[in-house]
Amino acid sequence: MMKEKQSFFEKISGGKKTFLKVEDADENNSSLMAAEESKEVQEGQLAVDVYETNSSIVVESIIGGVNPDNINVSVSNNVLTIKGIREKSIDAAENINYFVSECFWGPFSRSIILPCEVDVDSIKAGIKKGVLKITLPKLVGSKTRKIIIEEV
Repeated sequence: MMKEKQSFFEKISGGKKTFLKVEDADENNSSLMAAEESKEVQEGQLAVDVYETNSSIVVESIIGGVNPDNINVSVSNNVLTIKGIREKSIDAAENINYFVSECFWGPFSRSIILPCEVDVDSIKAGIKKGVLKITLPKLVGSKTRKIIIEEV
């Protein structure tokens, strides 16, 4: 019997699928708070590209249709977390019948373990043409210190 391959993120998430329950929300954002109150809401996982330059780690994600006020980006313990909500523009009271429904609407998030330490005070984020770009400058210098062993 051949074992199915798991992606890196499936391995570290214990095999969880793309949709997760909402666990946390930004207290300052009413849309995210509404998602928090309804624990039955499913959460989509945001697709990202992560790469490095000589001086930075860069994260990019297609995030079209999301109001920048509905996005929360944070870094804690070398983990970058992006949370937000994509609100549907169709009135829920309308009687509509979908022929195809592939777009994800609602809360989404993604947590990325950073490959090196970054300068959290110099992180920049912006949206251009529907692409979120987060630039995380690498910390200059090494946190490694050589310990001299003395004979006692």
